[in-house]
Amino acid sequence: MTEPRQQGSLSLDGIPEIPDRVGERTRRYQNTRYATLYGWLGAGEELLIGTRFGETNQLHLVSQPGGARRQLTFFDGPVWLGRANPNPSHRDLLFIKDEGGSEAYQVYYLDLDEGQPVLMTDGVSRNSDIVWSNRGDRFAHYSTVRNGRDLDVWVADPHGGAAPRCVLEAEGYWFPVAWSPDGQGLFVASDQGTEYRTLRYLDLSTGEQRHLTGDIPWDVTDLEVSPCGDLIAAVVDEDGASRLYLVGPDGTDRRRIEGLPMGVMGRVLFHPGGRLLAFGIETPRAPRDIYVVDLDTGEMARWTDSEVGGASRAAMVEPELVHYPTFDEVDGAARQISCYWYRPSATPEPTPVVVQIHGGPESQFLPSFDWFHQFLVNELGVSVLAPNVRGSTGYGKAFAALDNGLRREDSVRDIGALLDWVGQQPSLDAGRVAVMGASYGGYMALASMIHYGDRLRCGLCCVGIGNFVTFLENTKGYRQDLRRTEYGDEREPEMRAFLERISPTARAAAITRPMLMSQGLNDPRVPASEAEQMVATMREHGVEVWYMVAADEGHGFLKKANADFLADVQVLFLEEHLAGEPRREAP
Repeated sequence: MTEPRQQGSLSLDGIPEIPDRVGERTRRYQNTRYATLYGWLGAGEELLIGTRFGETNQLHLVSQPGGARRQLTFFDGPVWLGRANPNPSHRDLLFIKDEGGSEAYQVYYLDLDEGQPVLMTDGVSRNSDIVWSNRGDRFAHYSTVRNGRDLDVWVADPHGGAAPRCVLEAEGYWFPVAWSPDGQGLFVASDQGTEYRTLRYLDLSTGEQRHLTGDIPWDVTDLEVSPCGDLIAAVVDEDGASRLYLVGPDGTDRRRIEGLPMGVMGRVLFHPGGRLLAFGIETPRAPRDIYVVDLDTGEMARWTDSEVGGASRAAMVEPELVHYPTFDEVDGAARQISCYWYRPSATPEPTPVVVQIHGGPESQFLPSFDWFHQFLVNELGVSVLAPNVRGSTGYGKAFAALDNGLRREDSVRDIGALLDWVGQQPSLDAGRVAVMGASYGGYMALASMIHYGDRLRCGLCCVGIGNFVTFLENTKGYRQDLRRTEYGDEREPEMRAFLERISPTARAAAITRPMLMSQGLNDPRVPASEAEQMVATMREHGVEVWYMVAADEGHGFLKKANADFLADVQVLFLEEHLAGEPRREAP
C-alpha cells in the first residue's frame, strides 16, 4: 500500500502520486466560475453577487449587463451570504462567513465607503439568515449563542445604535423571514394540507388561505413579492428543472416566463422600481449566471458571463430525464424513480457507469452545472446516472417520508433497482459500475457497496455517515434533534439497535471492492471520526482504501486547491478501478 504523506493541509493515506497527465486533463474543466445573486444595491444601480476570482467565493458588485466585477471582500475562507441594505440612500451590506469550514457563521457589516468589515456577532456561535428591516436601520438573524443548540432570533443595529437583543427565545429552529410591512396578509409557500408546496395568500385577520398555484403539481421553491405588491414571482421545481411564473396577488393573470433554458434557478429579486426582475440560473451545459428581465418588454439581459475555463461549451452534454421501476407499487403499478442520465457521445457502447447519489437525504439532484460530470462523460467516456431515490424532496411529502426511521434501507433498494435497470440497457455496461456520493450520499455509497458489492467495481464516499449512532451523538447540538426526526432517535433502545445494525461500520466486512474516502477535519455535521472508523474497519478486512483528509475544510471541499486535488484523486481512482475491457456481466 502507498505510504501516507502530507501535502499542504491534505493528509493522503493509500493514495498514489497523481500523474501530471491527470491534472493536464482536469484543469480545462476546473477553472470554471459561478455567479450567485445577493441583491440590488441602493436604488438599484448595481447588483451584489458572489463569485470566485481566487481560492474561494467572495462578494462583488456589477453595475451593468456584462460589466466588470468589482471585488469587495478578500478572505481566505468563502463568504457564504450577502445582503445589501434596502435603503436607497445607504451603500452598506451584511454578510456571513466562517473559519476552516466549521459552519460557525459570523455576521459582518461592511460600509462601502469605509471598506473595513466589522464583526457583529460573538465569533463563536452559529449565526445566519440575515434580514434587513424595511428602513435599513436594523437587521434580524438567528443565533445559537444562548446554548449552542437552539436557534433564537436576534435584532441588531449595524450602525452603532441600540445593543443587540433577543426577540425570540425558544426551543428548536427559528428563522427570521421578513419584517412586517403595512398590510393585512402574507404571501407564503406551504405544503400544509397538500402534497406539494404551493403559493398561497394568508389572511392574517381570518387565518384563511387562498391557493394561487394549487393546480401545479410541483413544489414552489422560491417566491418574491414586487415592491408595490402587485406581482409575485414564483420558482417551481418541475421534476428537477426550474420554471419561473409571474402571478397576480389574487391568483389571476398567471403566466410562465418562456425562453429560459432547462436548468436550476437561484434567488429571484425585484428591482426597487418593480418592473425589473433579477435571477440566477445555471444549466447542465453552463455555470450559473445572473440575468435581468424587463417585465414590460420581456427583454432579458445577461449581467454576468461565468467562464468554463478551457473546456468547450459545445462539448457539454445535457442529461436525459428517465424513470425506472423500483421494488414497490403505487396504485397497482411499479413505483417510478426519477433519474438524470448523462450520456457520452463519442464513446463505443456499452459505456462504464457512475451512479451519483445526492446528499440530504431530504434534498434532490437537480440538472445544474457540474464540471466533474462533464469531465467523466467527455474525457473518460463514462455515463453518469443521478437518481432521486425515495426520501428526495420535490416529489411530494409522502415520497420524502418513504425512507424515514425503520424504512432507511428502502432508499438503498432503489439503487438496487437502478442496477437492475442498467442491466437492461444495451448502451450501459453492467459489469463496470461505480457508486459515489457525499454526506448522506456517502452513506448511500457505502450501503450500496455492502448490499450490491458483487455488482459494483468500486465506491467513492465523501464526508459520509459510517455509523448512525455515533453520528447522532457527535454531530453539532443544533443539528441533533433535526437529524433524529429523519433517522430515528438513537436514545431509544429499539431504534438504537436498528441504527447500529444498518450502519456501514457494522457490515464493513461485506465490502470487498476498492473505496475512496475523503473528509474535512473540521466537519460539524459528519465528524471526521465517522470516516476514520470506517477506513479502519474496511482495512481490517483487507479492502483497498484511498483516504484523503483536509485539515482546513469542513463538510465538503470548498477551497479551490483542495477541491481540485480531490477531483484529480477521484479521476485516477476511477481510471484504475472502473476502466477496462467492456463486459456485460457483473464483476
